[in-house]
Amino acid sequence: MKRIIFLSTFVLSITLSNCVRKTTYVRGMSYLASRPKIESEVLRLERVAIADTTLASISGEVFGIDSTANTVTVDTLIGAVVCFIEKNTGKVYGSQADIHGKYHCVLPASMYDFKIQSIAYNTLIVQNVIVGTGDIIKFDALLGASGMAKDSSVFVMKAGFKIE
Repeated sequence: MKRIIFLSTFVLSITLSNCVRKTTYVRGMSYLASRPKIESEVLRLERVAIADTTLASISGEVFGIDSTANTVTVDTLIGAVVCFIEKNTGKVYGSQADIHGKYHCVLPASMYDFKIQSIAYNTLIVQNVIVGTGDIIKFDALLGASGMAKDSSVFVMKAGFKIE
């Protein structure tokens, strides 16, 4: 009888352990010493529509590119911080990328610096971007691996650059 109870408990524990397995996301910095620096870049920055509103809407996806173990991988960056810094007042609007690397932010029309950063990746800064009233903007970015140094890829738009 004890053997049957032990055996049924063992089978039940194996069955339940297979049911609760989930994908594990690991973020660490111990492997950074051997990886090369990869530049960050803007994948898409365009106005996709205009809404009848006084605010602008910005959304997009954040990807990361890494080159460890002789391969190059591109994946969405969970938890990447996306900031929009208003040039006139210094006020910061922001969002954070979800599990699919997507973010969304609503902000007033003005001139902004866009900044995207994530642990172990280069910071991407796009300066002097004019966001108009009612603009619906898609802003997708690719952050490159940073190696051990803290680096930034900075894109300065010409004076008065308006997203079209």
